[in-house]
Amino acid sequence: MPFILAARPDDPERARRTADAAAEPLRSAGAVITRRIEFPGGACIACGWPAGEVAAAPANTASPAPSAAREASGTTSAPSAVRSTIAANHVPAVVARDARVHESSDLLVLLDGYVTDGPADPQAIAARFRQSGPEVLYGLDGSYVITVIEPASRRIHVLTDKGGSRPIFVAARDDAVLAAPELKCFAADPDLRGALSPAALLSLAINCYALDECTQWQAVRALGPARHVVMQPGRVSMSRYWSPSFGTSGGASGALDPDLVTRAVSAHLQPFRAPAIGLSGGVDSRILLAIARRTNAPVTLVTWSYDDRDAPDGDFVVAARLAQRAGLPHRTVHLRWDALADEVEAIVHASDGLVGHLGAYADRQALGRQLGAVHDAILFGDQCYRGEERCRSLRAAIEGIGLTEIRGAVERMTRLIMQPDAADACIADYRARLDRLASEAGPHADPHDLHDRLYWQVRLPRLLTGPKSLWRRFIEPVSPLLAEAVIRAGAALPVEQRVHKRALRRLVADLAPDLDEIAYARISSRVKWKEIFRRDGRFQRYVVETLLDPLPVFDRWFNRAAIERLLRRAMTEAAGAVTTVAPARRLGLRQRALAAILAPAFRPPLILSLLSIKLWLKQASEGPGAPVDREARLPVIATA
Repeated sequence: MPFILAARPDDPERARRTADAAAEPLRSAGAVITRRIEFPGGACIACGWPAGEVAAAPANTASPAPSAAREASGTTSAPSAVRSTIAANHVPAVVARDARVHESSDLLVLLDGYVTDGPADPQAIAARFRQSGPEVLYGLDGSYVITVIEPASRRIHVLTDKGGSRPIFVAARDDAVLAAPELKCFAADPDLRGALSPAALLSLAINCYALDECTQWQAVRALGPARHVVMQPGRVSMSRYWSPSFGTSGGASGALDPDLVTRAVSAHLQPFRAPAIGLSGGVDSRILLAIARRTNAPVTLVTWSYDDRDAPDGDFVVAARLAQRAGLPHRTVHLRWDALADEVEAIVHASDGLVGHLGAYADRQALGRQLGAVHDAILFGDQCYRGEERCRSLRAAIEGIGLTEIRGAVERMTRLIMQPDAADACIADYRARLDRLASEAGPHADPHDLHDRLYWQVRLPRLLTGPKSLWRRFIEPVSPLLAEAVIRAGAALPVEQRVHKRALRRLVADLAPDLDEIAYARISSRVKWKEIFRRDGRFQRYVVETLLDPLPVFDRWFNRAAIERLLRRAMTEAAGAVTTVAPARRLGLRQRALAAILAPAFRPPLILSLLSIKLWLKQASEGPGAPVDREARLPVIATA
């Protein structure tokens, strides 16, 4: 249950108004206000989505009595298509999604999430805090954002967990702090709204995600893992209280302890009554499957794909083999992207503008709603390192986490699609942020160690809090392999065992030799955007019409005339080319030449990123009071 916190010691009344205004975008999206707390100098509001009935908890799980909060929010029944996929030995249960608050005269503790190692409830956290101060929070583990407010001293602490697994955005100045679970909550603050971040706009266009903790707004940060924000009158500070030591802690054996990983995954399974595992044909989810079977955890396996070919070495077929071998219930879902043109604006609104490749999440909203009616959590196999080729240079380390250097053709592309002054500002800000990321490694760092640390610090939180924030409206997304002990052990592995996920593959063999015998999937179920652009003329037309429709705030940053030229070239490369593009505006000879040279680089991910930015800017410029379709139309998904 996320919280919105507004604090302004010099103006408590304004803090209360800010908290109310920040909650409005969530309320317009269907959230409910479950708790309101005021303290000297600020206010806190607990927001959440109504709890749902779990149609299929295991039979050996006791069903708790519904709390008053659950009774107030109501329940919804699972669709019949979902019910029919559940084994007969399951009985109904109810998932609690209550706000967790400890409130006393000397201390307020707000817990969004759960703690697996340490005091597990706000009251116990408060008791430890009174004894040992804020440093006691550094020893906790789990999936959480914790806020501690000391009313007497008007001091506020906001902490993220060591995996950065929950979205939390913070705008902090010396006299005020505003923290909220979604970026759109900041649209109502007149001091923040409108000041766009040049580096974020460029990074979202080129990379499809922001390159560090920056967001689309200049003054708002997306907190990463192990972050500690402290506010006291006249001063706000931010620090990282813990960081894994990649490549410097020994680990000569090159192996992960199966018992250690089992304990960590089991601890993350414990808070949930009816969890599911998102099972692919790869190594990470196979580890979760092995541990679930090893511990007799009550899980269901779910595999979804955009690929309807069911190739022998694809995710669907390999996952089905794993499920059959493990003897656990398995559900497969075919997702569809063909209705994307009808949903794209609603997707941008729901995902808070953090989505670059829009279609990968269209059907997942519908899937999340269906799964949320049956399960209270879905487990993903996220790891703190990526497992790619070994990096041989700092440049390769940075590019290895998906950050593009702005040079050569990329710089020419940037200067073509952006207005001149905007391009200068974006490139300068972007380069400065990249330089800071590289400089943190020091002169003697192993490039691959830098790569993995940047992945933990920069890329992984974006994957967790961007796409998966869509899931949170319906079901809790959980990443058990981001337990501190597993992060620490993985970071200590030699580079040779981190690349290609060699240590993880060895772990599967240790945990479940029979599952290791099944070949890994070689065909991914990810969306192939080049194919989509060729096959779906309706979506092509939507992209053209939306990108070329005038929007002042977009046009101040981007050059629509140049984008139109490149868009025309990109679309005519596809079969069944779109013929509804408006006549091209007159471009100079130099721009025409550049457009022809750079057209091959103007590929679907960049086009979709520009579309996402434009729709987000439209949403932000219209303000939090803009009408939003709460029951956004979603594609029909076929279940097997």
